[in-house]
Amino acid sequence: MAEEVRIRYILGAGASANAIPTVRDFARILNLYSAQINSYSREFPKLATLSNWFNEISKQIQTTFSIDTLAKMYWFRRDLLGYNKIKTVIAVILNLLELDRDCDRRYDAFLSALLQRDGQFLNFPSSIQLVSWNYDFQFASSHRKILNLDIDEMNNVGFMDTKNILPLTNLNGSAFCEGTYKVAKPFLNYRIPLSQDGANVFLAFQEELVNAVEITNEKSHWGNIKFSWEEDLSLDEVIAFKPDVTVVIGYSFPTFNRDVDKLLFQYHLKRPCKIYVQCNYFDDNTGKTVDGNSEVISKLIGMGIPEKLISEYDGKQQPVIIPIPDSREFHIPFEFRNDRKSFEAMRFLR
Repeated sequence: MAEEVRIRYILGAGASANAIPTVRDFARILNLYSAQINSYSREFPKLATLSNWFNEISKQIQTTFSIDTLAKMYWFRRDLLGYNKIKTVIAVILNLLELDRDCDRRYDAFLSALLQRDGQFLNFPSSIQLVSWNYDFQFASSHRKILNLDIDEMNNVGFMDTKNILPLTNLNGSAFCEGTYKVAKPFLNYRIPLSQDGANVFLAFQEELVNAVEITNEKSHWGNIKFSWEEDLSLDEVIAFKPDVTVVIGYSFPTFNRDVDKLLFQYHLKRPCKIYVQCNYFDDNTGKTVDGNSEVISKLIGMGIPEKLISEYDGKQQPVIIPIPDSREFHIPFEFRNDRKSFEAMRFLR
């Protein structure tokens, strides 16, 4: 069988924007859930500390730029308690959001289009690599939703083995996952929206929330978040994958991720590759789609990505960076399932 075109997906916050707040909205969400917790303070007094953390970090975010920026400030100060509190708060808030909201439907469409059943197993194309800068667990949520599984089933059945299902790397770690894809926490078993019966939900998992607070200190935090600037971040497996095509979805290439981003795109500087950019987003305040593609494209060019390719077959020029204006579904390139040899006849035109 001919080797297929290799495709790498790089996902940022915009890829989960229909379910998870982006940088612009994180402080408001923290305040919302702080108030939610306070409304049950009589039933669950031990959760007051968590509510206070939400308020404290929300105020600090509003005087900086984002929760990531705030975390890096604590990292520079070597304030490990503050640093780990931020990690715990991110992990907890994303789990609360999972209880209160359905996953972004674009993940459902994406996985349903690409997954294939082989007997009792589900297979994901080996020609695709998934790299996410997000802390959320939208892939796990969507997978559970598609197959209608509870947590025990997700962890026990064979197709939950990461190597057999999703080649997913969370560069910042995950609020939910143990290792790469194994479900570690019990939250997804509780599907009662907070807006409907919050007391029952808090009763169901208050012990886990209290535990999240109690284990947070200078040496530990709740969840599995690990920021990209931490020295022990391993990228060997990610870099070993040599993509012919990269699809960037909802990612803005922030400055503090630049070193890692350059590693992700180093292969594009050595041989012909295509990059699809799908970074437009819908602004709820204006009711209009905002052009996020142009800024991302300018950053890619700034990295040294060539703007055009030329075919040795017919001499025709082809663009290297291709904007995708539609953000309703994750883009699946036409090159998917194509023969890799078609890319070997391309060279850079600088």
